Amino acid sequence: MKCTKRKKSVKILQYKSVYDPNIMEVHICIFSTMTPTATTACLKGAQLDFDASLPSFQRFRWTRPSSLAVSVWVVCQHPLTNELLNSTIPYMDACICLYHDHSPVSCLRVRKAMSLLAPLTDALWLMSTTVPSSRLAHKSKIKKFYDTNGFERTVLRGTLRENIEQLINVDLKILKHI
Repeated sequence: MKCTKRKKSVKILQYKSVYDPNIMEVHICIFSTMTPTATTACLKGAQLDFDASLPSFQRFRWTRPSSLAVSVWVVCQHPLTNELLNSTIPYMDACICLYHDHSPVSCLRVRKAMSLLAPLTDALWLMSTTVPSSRLAHKSKIKKFYDTNGFERTVLRGTLRENIEQLINVDLKILKHI
């Protein structure tokens, strides 16, 4: 914003918009079924500084070399955030249900998370992680989940950075053909 002075010391504010219509923006939501501290530890590997103090949606800018702007929204499962999903998830381009593969509590929360997210979006993926390492590891009991057409939902395996890049490439390919 620039401020210019006129006579009688009246300030006129000039607003310069930073919106560029040539840059497309993609919004990806990561819905974590882990505890906030475990989510913070998991996201540190992707250079996302998640604040675990309050149940909230937190937005991060995903840095990429291309002209595509990516916003990553991170939220932990909580009764308050569960109620806010109806007003936010329909506006996201993709949603990831993040769970810890060796945590029994995280695996139990996946079914509730999928029942909350599935009616709101079709672009929904499961992602398992083993970071941070669990003291009492167990074998994962996550079963298959299906979309509205009866196809099995894919489970993303790999690092968060690789999975988000894969989702961006899938979404871009779909958007190019529409």
